[in-house]
Amino acid sequence: MRTVAAVLALLVASTAFADSPVPDQPFAHDESPYFLRLDVDSATLALGAVLWGGTSLIGSTTLQPPFCGNTLTSTCDRSGLNALDRLALDHSSTAARTAADIISFVPIAYLGLDMLDVGPRNWKTYLTDLWVVAEALAWNGAVQDIVRRAVRRPRPFLYSPGVYPDERNTAEAGLSFYSGHTSFAFALATSCSYTFTLRHPHSKWRWVVWPALMAVASIEPILRVYSGDHFPTDVIVGAVAGSAIGVLFPALHRRLRSVPKIVTGMRLVPVVAPEQTVLSLVGRF
Repeated sequence: MRTVAAVLALLVASTAFADSPVPDQPFAHDESPYFLRLDVDSATLALGAVLWGGTSLIGSTTLQPPFCGNTLTSTCDRSGLNALDRLALDHSSTAARTAADIISFVPIAYLGLDMLDVGPRNWKTYLTDLWVVAEALAWNGAVQDIVRRAVRRPRPFLYSPGVYPDERNTAEAGLSFYSGHTSFAFALATSCSYTFTLRHPHSKWRWVVWPALMAVASIEPILRVYSGDHFPTDVIVGAVAGSAIGVLFPALHRRLRSVPKIVTGMRLVPVVAPEQTVLSLVGRF
């Protein structure tokens, strides 16, 4: 478990202190840092939501129980697991599962941070920010659901006899890779943190917002491993995938405010070598 916590802590640090480009000037409260095209973004959001919901619906009605660990087969073979994933075996804490289910709703509160930031009067600005975050969450859900149903990895509790007997024959028991709860938590944490960074590029609080939201998001995967629902690699990949999508969609919608700098003192400098001659354009930016 310490290995999982260490990897997640490294992910938090690398994401929080990433040198991502930010605008030169902060955005006003009535101005969103994102640009939307309703024709394109409506289709993007709808397609992501349909893929996410459709995959979940079809999978829940057509998938068979896991190929091992159910009531009709023997427990899954532990010898095929790597050393890291073996750390998740023989864990079946119902308390950790309950806590994880409760905490999975906590990231929704992140959306309130943006409302407090822009103020209730600027609801159009808030809806623009919310739309971009919603696109990221919809596509995050679509990608993880498709991957889970394609991989069909048995959950850790199927490697131990008698654990969670009521769930061993369900299709969900065979959808361990990768963790949807983890990817959702990190996608929401990174998209909200990125939004705050774009709105306040020079604020010292961005060095607090990133680590704080990512640290809260890291609680979910640790509990999922302790509950026996996911392997360490499930939650690590979920955190990386969720973080990537959570940054990608806001970055694609980012409204550029920076003014191109003027090039001064330009001159052509020839560089003559035995094999080739190069003409370079040199200037101060």
